[in-house]
Amino acid sequence: MVKVTPIPAGEPLCEDFLVTINGKMNAPCHAARVSAMPYNTTWPGQQRPMDQTEIASFISFETDEPVTVRLETKKSFSDAVIRPLSDKIVPAIDGKTIEFAISAPGQYVVECDGFHNALHIFANPPENFGVDKSDPSVIYFPPGVHYPGLIEVKEGQTVYIDAGAVVYGAVAGINICNARVVGYGILDGSGEVRDDYTLLIPTDISGWPEPQKKSFPRRNRADLPIFSLETEKFKTFLAETETLNGCVHFHNCKNIEISGIICRDAATFAILPAACDNVVCDNVKLIGMWRYNSDGIDFFNSSNGIVRNSFLRNFDDCMVLKGIKGWDGRNMENIIVQNCVIWCDWGRALEIGAETCADEYKNIVFEDCDIIHATHICMDIQNGDRAHVHDVTFKNIRCEYNKYQLPSAYQHDMSVSYGEMQLGEEQPSLFVAHSYCGVWSDDDRLGRISGIKLEQIYVLADEGIAMPNSHVEGAQKRYATNEHNTADVIFDGIYYNGKRLATMEEANIFAEAETTENIKLI
Repeated sequence: MVKVTPIPAGEPLCEDFLVTINGKMNAPCHAARVSAMPYNTTWPGQQRPMDQTEIASFISFETDEPVTVRLETKKSFSDAVIRPLSDKIVPAIDGKTIEFAISAPGQYVVECDGFHNALHIFANPPENFGVDKSDPSVIYFPPGVHYPGLIEVKEGQTVYIDAGAVVYGAVAGINICNARVVGYGILDGSGEVRDDYTLLIPTDISGWPEPQKKSFPRRNRADLPIFSLETEKFKTFLAETETLNGCVHFHNCKNIEISGIICRDAATFAILPAACDNVVCDNVKLIGMWRYNSDGIDFFNSSNGIVRNSFLRNFDDCMVLKGIKGWDGRNMENIIVQNCVIWCDWGRALEIGAETCADEYKNIVFEDCDIIHATHICMDIQNGDRAHVHDVTFKNIRCEYNKYQLPSAYQHDMSVSYGEMQLGEEQPSLFVAHSYCGVWSDDDRLGRISGIKLEQIYVLADEGIAMPNSHVEGAQKRYATNEHNTADVIFDGIYYNGKRLATMEEANIFAEAETTENIKLI
């Protein structure tokens, strides 16, 4: 069975590719605005300039069998690649035509002469969400275009966005249990506007509950235990601070499922479970995140979370575990991220931090993931606050390094274009772990890192690209004692283009001698 759902009338199309499935089914391409270059800054009072972005395309269909995908491109090209590389898909190329087979559901990207204007392919298993559309507890969006704005989910409700539906708005739940957001449709956050009066994320701020019509500084805020607020008071907080909604935000909730949906163009973190327990994100696709701080899936001080079988392309960190002031009466624990495809247009692909306001981060596993593009760092532990981060594993992570990578740059002057910048090295680090109190720190207390394992880490690099660096350090001695050292970081199986590396020097692993203990490659 192969099912291609039509795009609703009036929705923007991208005509860079003409796509057919199995030689007979046309698959029209949705359009998504994405980052065109790794050029970023802190919030400058206005949204990112359009000339730093471009249009990419994506298709979504259902299948329970191998399929043949045929593309006809608008432009000529000399080089085409299908990512993730670990799937070993080799296309047949004839002029402007590309043909290849997909053996199983998953997420794939077609790139012609580099990452610009890529085609994203979301091949889903047949729809099986077990939803009765007539059930009064189901908020159902059929195929077509919908403008509901903010959808407030109540206890026991399901939001079902059917294939072929495009919903302009956001989904939010506060202090509820047993809620679902499912379906193969699109949840689009493009209608939300960020400005100097909006709050990027729900966090404690000085002066609340008095409304403030001004920007909210990150520092000098009074502690506010947001996670303990009852529902109506929390809604008041969100309204008075004009907190952005992203695509799917759950606050202090339990037993949450987010499955199948495509999230597009959020004005803040796309999916945010804050102080939640038992959250599953399965086969979620994030695309069209081009705006400042449009992170992917960010857990705040939550436990027992699973993110699996998903695709995250974001302009800022993709898969992130944060400890945020106001939520930090809870630890971050028992989180698994598995079988995901990550494209990071700025920041970190798989990250702990930089905010780590919690007593502990523990029992965290990132496994069987493909990082097909990264900017600064592929895997990262930024312990910027007081937490003890321990028992963290990165296992079977495949990191792709390509010859088309652009160097990242920080935009200090909004009048200076990316092309005018003095650009540095373009290839991202493989792994970084460090403790510090920096610009994003709220606790002003140092934490520590210990018991970190990196097992079966694969670097897949184009010819001429050297083995990337990894850096491990603790808090600098002028700020700290040995209790803030980073300890027991074990690299067990680091591979460069199939070759297992035997020494720290060969693997380009650098450990700060004064602030680390027992950092080794085995």
